Amino acid sequence: MPRNGFFQHGEQDPESSERLLTFMKSRRERTLAAGRPERVPAGEVNGNKTLWDRLGEGLATEQRIHLDTHGYVVVPDVLSSPEVRALLDATHALEDDHRAGRPIPDPCWVESDSHEYFRANNIIHVNPVFFDYVSKPSIVSMADHAIGLRPRLVESEVHIRRQPADGSDSYDFHRGTWFDGTVVDGWYHYPMIKALTFLTDVGPDDGGTAVVPGSHKFRADSDLQSVADAALRSPSLVDTVCASAGSTLLFFESLVHSNGVIRSGRERVVVISAYGPMMFQPVSGHEPQGALLSRLPDDYYEFIDGARTYLP
Repeated sequence: MPRNGFFQHGEQDPESSERLLTFMKSRRERTLAAGRPERVPAGEVNGNKTLWDRLGEGLATEQRIHLDTHGYVVVPDVLSSPEVRALLDATHALEDDHRAGRPIPDPCWVESDSHEYFRANNIIHVNPVFFDYVSKPSIVSMADHAIGLRPRLVESEVHIRRQPADGSDSYDFHRGTWFDGTVVDGWYHYPMIKALTFLTDVGPDDGGTAVVPGSHKFRADSDLQSVADAALRSPSLVDTVCASAGSTLLFFESLVHSNGVIRSGRERVVVISAYGPMMFQPVSGHEPQGALLSRLPDDYYEFIDGARTYLP
């Protein structure tokens, strides 16, 4: 397994960092000028049923056990075929617009635009299908179950990965946060959970996400570089996710994970949403903006923009 150094979430190449800083500066200027928008009463969009009223049970017991034990679980058939097609078309349209030099709706921004790796962040402002995905009750229910508190959106993005022309393959094992989880009523909870949904079928050679099962419970002060080194030396420590389009990989952000290696020549397309407790801030560069917020009812406003108080 090719060797790569362990890196912290947020470490970026200089070009990506410059893009983020440019975006953050313009976002701050707009925020100061806009003020807080008016909101629509909760439930008005869905016949007096709020987003929270429409949440399901979350995870089945066997799925929750797998998540608790391994730090991840694959939930099949989260999206229907039409939903997958709509998201796939929107993702390719976003890439096509960027490569053609057409403006992308602000505050969405492109972090990587190489042929091998296209990534766009804060996608909920681009196309309604992305907003529908991040707020899909079945996905929000799973986040609620895993976090243990009412969740809010903290990150949204799409990735397109293709096999490098030079045939190189590498892993970038990392974890996205640096604090410890907790156990409540016998279940492990962590304040950041990711839902990565495959928009293409992913087989053994299609670059499915690679994870080190159980690593989500390593303490924040653990030597995580040694974990990554061990995974690279011993492939038996690594699970590579295979799944059909429409399936969701749900994982704690404390899980050591990496993009997989594509050997098939097929592209891998995923849409990702991350959730945290209501009082948490979004990941830098994923803050919602007024034009979107002004159209949301109260329950979605809290889900997208968060709240100042603890909401169980």
